Amino acid sequence: MQVNLFISNFKKKIADFKKTTTIEFRHGSIFFLVLILILTLIGNYFELNSISQESDNFYPKMRWNEFYELENESVDILFIGSSHACQSFDPEIFDSELGIRTFNLGSAFQSLSTSYYVLKECMSYQNPKVIFLEVYWKVMEKDLNDKQLFYNYNYMKESNIKKDIYNDLFDYREKIKDGVKILKYKDNFNAFLNNKFSAMITGIMNNKAQSSILAEDKNDDGEYYKGKGFIYNNKTVNSEDLVNKNEFKNYSIDLDNISALELSYFDEIIFLCKESNIDLILVTAPMPEISVENIDNYDKFHDYIEFIAESNKLEYLDYNLHMEGIEFDVSDFKDDNHLNYTGVIKFNNHLIDYLTDLISSNRKFSLHYKNEGI
Repeated sequence: MQVNLFISNFKKKIADFKKTTTIEFRHGSIFFLVLILILTLIGNYFELNSISQESDNFYPKMRWNEFYELENESVDILFIGSSHACQSFDPEIFDSELGIRTFNLGSAFQSLSTSYYVLKECMSYQNPKVIFLEVYWKVMEKDLNDKQLFYNYNYMKESNIKKDIYNDLFDYREKIKDGVKILKYKDNFNAFLNNKFSAMITGIMNNKAQSSILAEDKNDDGEYYKGKGFIYNNKTVNSEDLVNKNEFKNYSIDLDNISALELSYFDEIIFLCKESNIDLILVTAPMPEISVENIDNYDKFHDYIEFIAESNKLEYLDYNLHMEGIEFDVSDFKDDNHLNYTGVIKFNNHLIDYLTDLISSNRKFSLHYKNEGI
């Protein structure tokens, strides 16, 4: 009798355990599904809505959207490279002075591998005659942050080129990030929260509406997307900060840290341009003189790029060394690394003089532009 009672109680406990486990499993599954749904909705929202976080990433969505709206084969000159490109080459200056059509597809920390695929994407729609590639040593180094790749990948149209980026440049972490939108667009989410918080604090302090703070096209420094890929900023660096807070103080460029992968894509860019009869011009945009002087071996980097240029019969213009006919001072820079718009005008006009001379003296260039009235 006691044995039967024990067995009966044991069966009851097993049944209760199964029932409890089933309920907990259902609750857990529902919670998990709801969590996935919420994260998916958040990811979708920040995929479609850049809001003010565009400024934190140098406006990649606005740049690519404008590029895709261009008429096919309407770009004569293309600028590519890092933030030194998208903040240093203003297409409107070149277009108005030379009577041609240019576009800037530079982006923050754009590596040479990214530049290669950006160029290929451009050439799917355009037939540029000249490419200005801005050369900056930091985008040639190993272990680049994957954010710079997503600045372009996220906003490019679906194509075989985009698939090539996925297959050739993404490791397993980038592939996971690309498949989970909340991770893929987490920078948009973080920037959104930061801007909301800043707007709230500023609104409380100044008694202003938050909407006046969250301008889509301008940040607190007066920086905004000017059009044709160019980022405008006319802030002037503080002279004392340039000396005391300079990021290049006691700095040395580690040429051993240059990535073999990035160098291979440098070769690919050169080959693609030659194969497509595009004139490739290498340019290093100017930095403040004190920043260059703080780098104890800048001349070695210059010689390194000069060797690559000479080996491939390319022009290399390094504006961190003395260039005839132009001088920069502190008032031409927004920080210890980038030009402001005053400096951009000076820099671009000097390049225009160079281009004008090149076009008039070089038969190949003259043939390119014979119908442009230059």
